[in-house]
Amino acid sequence: MEVRIAIAWCVAASVGLGATGCDSGPCPSGSVLVDNACIAIDDQSCAEPTALYRDVDGDGFGDPSEVSAGCARAGFSETADDCDDSDPNAHPGAPEQCNGVDDDCDGVIDDDPEVLTWYRDFDGDGYGADGFETESCVQPPGYVSNAADCNDETREVSPVAPELCNEVDDDCSGLPDDGPRMECALGETVECTTECGSVGSASCTPECRVGPECVPPIEACNAVDDDCDGVTDEGLLTASVMGTVDMHQDGMTETSARLVLAQNGLFLFYFGRHRISGTLDYNVRLYVVKIGDDGRAVGTPTLIRESPAGEGTGPIHVVTVGYSAYVAIPPTEAGPELLRVSLVDLFEVTSVGRTPVGRWSWQGHCLASDGETVAWGNIYWDRLQGQAPVRADFLVSFYDNALSEGAAHGASLVRANTESLRCGLLEPRGSGNQWVASFYADGALHVQALTAQDGILDGLEVQYPSSAVTPILRWDAGGHVMVSTDGFGEGARRYAVADRFILEDSVSGFAGDASGGSLIEGGALLTTTTDGVDIRQSGDLEAFLQYLTPGRVDTVVAHEGRILTADAPPDGMVTLQELGCP
Repeated sequence: MEVRIAIAWCVAASVGLGATGCDSGPCPSGSVLVDNACIAIDDQSCAEPTALYRDVDGDGFGDPSEVSAGCARAGFSETADDCDDSDPNAHPGAPEQCNGVDDDCDGVIDDDPEVLTWYRDFDGDGYGADGFETESCVQPPGYVSNAADCNDETREVSPVAPELCNEVDDDCSGLPDDGPRMECALGETVECTTECGSVGSASCTPECRVGPECVPPIEACNAVDDDCDGVTDEGLLTASVMGTVDMHQDGMTETSARLVLAQNGLFLFYFGRHRISGTLDYNVRLYVVKIGDDGRAVGTPTLIRESPAGEGTGPIHVVTVGYSAYVAIPPTEAGPELLRVSLVDLFEVTSVGRTPVGRWSWQGHCLASDGETVAWGNIYWDRLQGQAPVRADFLVSFYDNALSEGAAHGASLVRANTESLRCGLLEPRGSGNQWVASFYADGALHVQALTAQDGILDGLEVQYPSSAVTPILRWDAGGHVMVSTDGFGEGARRYAVADRFILEDSVSGFAGDASGGSLIEGGALLTTTTDGVDIRQSGDLEAFLQYLTPGRVDTVVAHEGRILTADAPPDGMVTLQELGCP
């Protein structure tokens, strides 16, 4: 250490530095030894004078080149080794900064700074890019601390640049042409809604807008007219045969079949006129058989009723309540009859009701159930000797689980066309216990709302002219009543059911003449026809598709996620089919 003092007291005295001793022995009185030199004490008022180093920057470390001796005082430090007494941040033990200065006075500049990564900014827009980075404790020229630029070759592209319709990601968002006023990216194919409501495709215009032409998609098996050609699911639907059931090929004619779903499985009821061998006489037979999940009979069909000859059969009606089936037998010489058939023991058959004594029913019968109550409708007219009847009554009787008959409600028909009397019934849906009944008489179709307790609601009756003879009622998927007719395909009327009927609209005719069965499934109304099954969607009853079958379909049911149908051929070989997509 270089100190500007004399190293011998004799020499120091001659130059006036105040040194009173020399390094060859103890310092004289009034001086102290500092770094092998005797320094004269300039202030002896303190008990222990010490060496003092000038501390200009006040950092607690003095300049070793400026030393004196005396009492401690401001501006001086008893500690030397400050390498820069003009900088309070430079002294022994100070943190080393990245600044080109030996901050900790260890003799090495910038030997322990924080090292940062810097990214080259080629286009000078303030944003760098990956792939061109360097590490330094100071920012190199042309480098920035971020790598947010997605194109470092042009100042027009950066995280703060405006998005333009140019197929370029101008604002580095990860997507091109995604500005707030842009609907799509230039040249992109986007989804749109076709004129028929399906999801089509359109091209994005140079203005980043969805083009005006919405191209329909190809047809898919989804009960929607995807390609907007007016036909639904064309060429895609299938009606695969599950199996055939031999219901005795014994010459039965005017057959009718119903596939019903009970708590213990599927059952097939088959009804028709049987020609008595060798004569022109007929009797009426009713068979039932259980159907397995493979669509085949479990065991052999059971003949549960054989009635005397009748003038005609008409369709069979079957509803289920628990483990029992209620079957409405069409009129014979003994009149119509309501049976209860045990679906546990098919031979257990109970007669629930018959035509009142002294009255005759002419092909006018119908049946419905809400799962607890069974409603049986008939149109009766009085027997008159040698005269045409001039009065008929349409009555609906309600039966409970104990087979006791409740009140009967209906209407009287004056001068009814007795050769064309038909009726239909529909079970309640929702609250209010409102049943819907319909009958055809005098060239008009009549519709009434009933309750099991109070009869006709408000006495209101809606009717409209019709040339058909058998009213068919069903619920549509929106909770409205559909009233249609068979035999002529005249279409249907749609009603809202409340305390009063509201005629909402008319819909187009079914694809084939309606044959009686219906089902609400998956938001659609499925109706059996003479050509297959007609399907209409909720909210748009005019849009339909059709499963074509070899002949008339009498019944359609939903069982374990499958849609099953059954026909009624005169040879007794009933075909069970499953509707679905390939």
